[in-house]
Amino acid sequence: MNIMKNLLIFMVLLAMQGFGALNAQEVPTTTVTSRVVDESGQPLPGVVVKSFNLKNTVLTDAAGEFSVQATTAEADHIVVSETGYNLLVYSIVPGQEVPDEITLIKTRAIDPRNEVSLPYGSLNSDRTVGAVSVITGEELESFPADNLLEALMGRVPGLVINQYDYFPGRESLGAYIRGVGAAIYIDGVSRDLTGLNASDVEKVEVLKDLSGRAVLGLSGAGPVIWITTKKGNQYNRRISVSAETGFRNPTTLPQYLDAYNYATLFNEARENDGLSPRYTQDELDAYRNQSNPVRYPDVDYYDLYVKNSAPFSRGNIGFEGGDERVNYYSAFNYLTSQGLESVGELSKNERYKLLGNVDIRLNDFMRLGVNISGSLNNQRFPNEGGGSGVFNMFNILSQYPANAHPVYFGDKLIISDNYPVNVTNELKYSGFAEGKILNAQNSASLAIDLNDVVEGLTLDARASFDVMNYIIHTKGGTEALYRLERTGTGADTAILVVPKEVDVDMSVGSNTVDRRTEAMTSLNYEKASGKHSLLLNAIYYMALHEWRVTSGDYQPDKLQDISLRANYNFDNKYTLEADLSYTGSMRLPEGDRFTLFPTLGASWIVSNESFLSGSSLIDYLKLHTSFGVMGIGDFYLEGYNPYYLFQTLWSSAGSWGPGIPGNYAKAASIYTILQHETTDFVLPKRRYFNAGMQGQLLDKSITFELNYFNEYNYDKISNRLYSLPSLVGTEFLPATNYGEDKRWGFDGMVQYSGSSGDFRYSAGLNAMYIRGKYLVVDELVSLEEYRKLAGKDMDLFWIYHAEGLYQSESEITSRNVSQAWGEVKPGDIRYEDKNGDGAVDEKDVYTPGAHSPRLYYGLNLNLSYRQFSLFIAGQGVADGDVLLSSDRYFRINGTRQNYSELMLDRWPVTDEFPRLTTTSNNNVQNSTFWVRNAAYFKIKNVELSYRLPTTVSRSLSMADARVFLRGTNLLVLSGLNEYGVDPENLNAGITGYPVFRTYTAGVSFSF
Repeated sequence: MNIMKNLLIFMVLLAMQGFGALNAQEVPTTTVTSRVVDESGQPLPGVVVKSFNLKNTVLTDAAGEFSVQATTAEADHIVVSETGYNLLVYSIVPGQEVPDEITLIKTRAIDPRNEVSLPYGSLNSDRTVGAVSVITGEELESFPADNLLEALMGRVPGLVINQYDYFPGRESLGAYIRGVGAAIYIDGVSRDLTGLNASDVEKVEVLKDLSGRAVLGLSGAGPVIWITTKKGNQYNRRISVSAETGFRNPTTLPQYLDAYNYATLFNEARENDGLSPRYTQDELDAYRNQSNPVRYPDVDYYDLYVKNSAPFSRGNIGFEGGDERVNYYSAFNYLTSQGLESVGELSKNERYKLLGNVDIRLNDFMRLGVNISGSLNNQRFPNEGGGSGVFNMFNILSQYPANAHPVYFGDKLIISDNYPVNVTNELKYSGFAEGKILNAQNSASLAIDLNDVVEGLTLDARASFDVMNYIIHTKGGTEALYRLERTGTGADTAILVVPKEVDVDMSVGSNTVDRRTEAMTSLNYEKASGKHSLLLNAIYYMALHEWRVTSGDYQPDKLQDISLRANYNFDNKYTLEADLSYTGSMRLPEGDRFTLFPTLGASWIVSNESFLSGSSLIDYLKLHTSFGVMGIGDFYLEGYNPYYLFQTLWSSAGSWGPGIPGNYAKAASIYTILQHETTDFVLPKRRYFNAGMQGQLLDKSITFELNYFNEYNYDKISNRLYSLPSLVGTEFLPATNYGEDKRWGFDGMVQYSGSSGDFRYSAGLNAMYIRGKYLVVDELVSLEEYRKLAGKDMDLFWIYHAEGLYQSESEITSRNVSQAWGEVKPGDIRYEDKNGDGAVDEKDVYTPGAHSPRLYYGLNLNLSYRQFSLFIAGQGVADGDVLLSSDRYFRINGTRQNYSELMLDRWPVTDEFPRLTTTSNNNVQNSTFWVRNAAYFKIKNVELSYRLPTTVSRSLSMADARVFLRGTNLLVLSGLNEYGVDPENLNAGITGYPVFRTYTAGVSFSF
């Protein structure tokens, strides 16, 4: 911590050098006056206006007017900035005046003047040929979350963020674009974004089709999230501070039965199985009356161990600025969050992050860029018994019925034979786990202007070295644990089962090291002549990725790529682009590791044609398309080492020697083949086509984008275990290329914005519709057609078709169809005998039509009136289904299961759920009985803010100040609400942490 504090102090002092005052000597000044308006001519009050040299700051008044002092002894600069608008800088030099009226251009997701950052270069938006969505870091700051990906939920068409784990500090998220996992790049380097704060982000660009990312080689086979951090703006010095604090609580928690109802239903389950009751009526009465809570406990585990809420806080301080020689941005971020444990050891996560970016002009032709960031995560969690790792409290709470055992007998902790975990012991006496994540990301770049050698020629070079070390130390132990033994007199005796144990020393639970080294050189040529404009890039890239886990295999991954990009534009209307990637992978046989992949694209700015000039409807319209092929470098074959498909792998199988056991002579080692070598395969490939349009309508009040995409995957890796004739044999089948599938769909967005006096508004919708189909699959030729994957949608559920519940023995007898999971009784699910052979088994699994959601959408609304602003973002899914899959909440059977309150609606009370049983597995099979509509809509993010009046900000020596309230997951609309689960993750709160709803209050201000 001392190191972090010292680094912070040094960073502050360094940044503050740019905020000192001018020499005390008299300097000549001039008064600059003007009026700031938006694109419709409406005045913009509260806009920040600064003079760079004198460091004077003013805000525009209600009429948008300002007056500020600037120097005339040396060139000064006037900086005009406002949230949601592009920054403007005016030079104060003799003969050049600031215009009487300054028009600020609103920041838009689609604008031909926007600069789009692409791998190894940038282009104006009007010269791109691919599908690229852009969102600014400023737009993401309103989401109070541990991970930046959460803030992207529902904000970009085609981007879907799935969250799998909500454990504070151990959150697990996945980003998918058009159904394919996305790679994340930060400042041009493939990186983990853990710890990256939205306030440090300049913009996020989502490269959805191949044209924008083809020069990445194999790394660009899938979609890319391209993040650019802030680098500082010339002549715009600023210190920005933000802080917020609040709390998080579960959106929902599962509801389980009390001891009386559990015991009653357990008796019913046994009765359904033809067994005698487990509990007598006297015992049931004791559970209901709680006359003896030791012998007949009724423990509400969720109420006892789960808090209603947990605190959450984060803060940020950033310094930015620059002049004609140096631009810089530096920041310090802090975040802390806690868990929901109400007893003993509390889950806690603290994250500290330092970031520094500087761009230095070394001379007239050379610039140096340095990007350094470091983060430290301190985690502390309750330890799992035995010192083996993090204790997952919810995984136990959902399994233990209310009558499992009392927590205490006097001062003794109690367990039972069937339920050997005492949660109080785990949280309070079993020690703790401490995790530390050290993440250092470092890169340096050099840009050389070679214009004196060849006009328009530049050279860029960059090298990066990132290292992440995640180490978990554990300290175990246990309090003495007892089992209750009943005596004939009615008294209970505690029998020691587990003696008390305290570990003195910490031990290493796990140790992960992840190192990534990258280097890139790009030779660039740009030339414009008349109506012609040409941009050429030649890129060499290499990467080494090393990943090691304690006691795990170590295997580096190496990539090399040589790429060419040519972008030609004619008359600012027509653009053609060609990309070539000659890319290599160490996963291919030596001597045959490089493959050439092409991509082509074109665009047409229709609005620049003469027949649309002066149109009152269309302000901007661009059509674009791209087509290309790329290899998939991250391939594998189940059960095989993914790096060595071209090598034979052996495994020790013991030894053999003559003689008898214990007296072998000259024993020889025995080895067996794990994997047979093969060189007869090539990289799997992905062929991508995209066609789309984007534009602005009605005086730029409407912005829209629409894309059609089609992705074809072929040459997939397979050993054809099922599709080859059996006479070939299956034991040593080599890997080969076999398998095809495709995905297709649409994505797009539309945004409407406007104003009326002091009232400003915008509303937007983005959406994606996606389908997929298997084309060629390794499967048995003899399979019935309805069981084959080939030709069927990829998102279909392969399940049994349920025809309802059996209502009587006569129905079972008259049907005369066996079901493979035990004796069938009234109240059991009746399954379709698809093949009509008189037995329901795996041969009757098919696709009755249920499928995963195909429509994903997001909504956003921005409203502002004078100093008040309201932002609302929502997301949802539709046209899809979900399986109620949890065997701890929905499909309950067996002798050691808890019963949820949903089981009160079991058969024969209703047909909502099948009969209860302790012996049969009939009702837990995947079938249409468990299919529900997956559609939902969530208010993901709300921010209500108030901007302090100019007079108040100035009195506090601030350029700008805001106070705000924020919330996440505030409203959930779903048919699944009746089951008490969150539609984003049906197992949240059951097998792991619940989905959080967050409330925070905070301030942000700048100097």
